[in-house]
Amino acid sequence: MTIRNYMAEMRYIFAYYNHLNPEQLTQDHIASYINYIKKRTWRGKA
Repeated sequence: MTIRNYMAEMRYIFAYYNHLNPEQLTQDHIASYINYIKKRTWRGKA
């Protein structure tokens, strides 16, 4: 993963949790976001 990819992913997480300050994000928030991405990405693929 490049720095550019990392920065893009961080922007996506911050946009997803736009009601929180970045300092308020916890490991649980990040795990929840990853599960959301997995479900969204794999939806409809069999």
